Amino acid sequence: MSEVASFFTSISALDLNEVDIAVAVLWLLDQAEPGIEVSATELARRMHEASIRGAVNASRLAGKLAGHSDVVRGKARNAFRIRLGSKSSLTQRYGEYLGPTAPVVDDHILPHMLITNTRPNLEAIALQINGSYQFQFYDSCAVMCRRIAEMLLIEAFDAQGHGAAIKGPDGNYFQFNELIGRAQSGQYFKLARNSPKTLERVKTVGDTGAHHRSYITMKRDVDDLKFDLRHLITDLIQLAKIQRRKSP
Repeated sequence: MSEVASFFTSISALDLNEVDIAVAVLWLLDQAEPGIEVSATELARRMHEASIRGAVNASRLAGKLAGHSDVVRGKARNAFRIRLGSKSSLTQRYGEYLGPTAPVVDDHILPHMLITNTRPNLEAIALQINGSYQFQFYDSCAVMCRRIAEMLLIEAFDAQGHGAAIKGPDGNYFQFNELIGRAQSGQYFKLARNSPKTLERVKTVGDTGAHHRSYITMKRDVDDLKFDLRHLITDLIQLAKIQRRKSP
């Protein structure tokens, strides 16, 4: 069942009168297109097609909407939009009947164009890095920066044909500090100029965020790292020979 169909099913079970159902439908449309203006005729049609109500008299509905406190008239004849001051209360009332929506996350640390269409796990970690920074979860951000660097470093060794050089006798990969040391040696591949030092910084900030008993990662800790991190991730993606998928 789609989110819209689920919403209609939920509000049809509520004890709402005709005009309140129309306001709920208008609120739903406003979620997708804030400030949208919808005619009473269109609202009546949607209510009928969703089987929430039978045939609705659009003229009568328009008259009731004109006097409703949660809507204002639009520019077109018999068109209405949600009153700005009512959006919060309507969201509290009807928001639970919509499925959870993913937050819009900006490119605070890793640019969208750097990771998109590479691999799903890289895209997911980049989203968490940017999202945790956006919502000020800086310890989490630092740990995820460390994770993506370590993961890509392993991918680089494998892609360059040296996967065995970073595994112990038990077949498990070495710890991050050993991976960094082997990468810095230049024996297996050549890192970009600043990448060796950046790897050490990423590890230090990430380890502190994960394990320090008293220190809490600050915004400036991540800010001081993010420029060099972008260059490091670009370097490692190239060394790992990760190809971009074609957009569908």
